[in-house]
Amino acid sequence: MHMVFPHPMQILGFNAQVRANPHMLRRDPYGSGWLFEGKELERIEIRGGLLTGEPARRWMEGEVRRVSEMLRSRKLHEREMSSAMGGGLPVDGVINFLSRVEIPRFFEELFDNEEVA
Repeated sequence: MHMVFPHPMQILGFNAQVRANPHMLRRDPYGSGWLFEGKELERIEIRGGLLTGEPARRWMEGEVRRVSEMLRSRKLHEREMSSAMGGGLPVDGVINFLSRVEIPRFFEELFDNEEVA
């Protein structure tokens, strides 16, 4: 899956350890799970529109709820998913209850939102 940062920037370095251990992204996204080191290009503000602090926390909580609803709506392996999610929020590994066909569809729906467009 390819993800694109919404602003142009000069890449100064990348975290090769994440490629070997992608779980670092989830376990420590603001520490060892960083992806790229970069800087703004001349006269281009890359931080514009990015959320920080309380607004970022609220957005992330909303996204967790949205993912939970997306998973529940699929009703795939309902008993196992319900157990993995505890009837609430998704937990580590819940994506494994989706089929190989359903996983790309799930991510397409997840990242197809109007905020990015």
